[in-house]
Amino acid sequence: MKKIAGWILLIVLAAGLYAAVVPYLTLYMIKSGVEQSDPEKISKYVDFPALRANLKAQLHSHIQSGETPSSSENPVAKAANRLVSKMADDAVDSLVTPAGLKTLVQGEQRRERSTRDSSPGAGESKGGVLKNASCRYENLDTFSVTTKDDKNREIRLILSRSGLSWKLSNIILP
Repeated sequence: MKKIAGWILLIVLAAGLYAAVVPYLTLYMIKSGVEQSDPEKISKYVDFPALRANLKAQLHSHIQSGETPSSSENPVAKAANRLVSKMADDAVDSLVTPAGLKTLVQGEQRRERSTRDSSPGAGESKGGVLKNASCRYENLDTFSVTTKDDKNREIRLILSRSGLSWKLSNIILP
């Protein structure tokens, strides 16, 4: 009986350890994919539909926060806001895809090559990806990573549980 209880305890501990470590492993895989400029590797850990929906909601909120009461009554301002919202949706739809991610990474590679070519030593360090990031569980299904951009503004990456794995489902922009 003690043997069975020992095995059950071992299985429960292993499952708990696995559940606690997997978001960190996912974060590490995303980080290494960015550092290696490997969009296929990154894509495995991104929930594109959820990320697109969340980014669109943020952009719409930001666009609407710029409205004034008088602009909401102005038909030209309303049309302009609809146009800007549509353009934002189209940009998110085209960029937040595996192909869009590949284009962004390739563009970053070209930019880094041109920076390296123009000034030796510049652009060689990619070690700053998620440097000094803080991580925490929001709840059992949500893991949050907080970091700063180059202008010292806070950016939060939200990983959500997807079965036994975790995927990037939201990026909360400054």
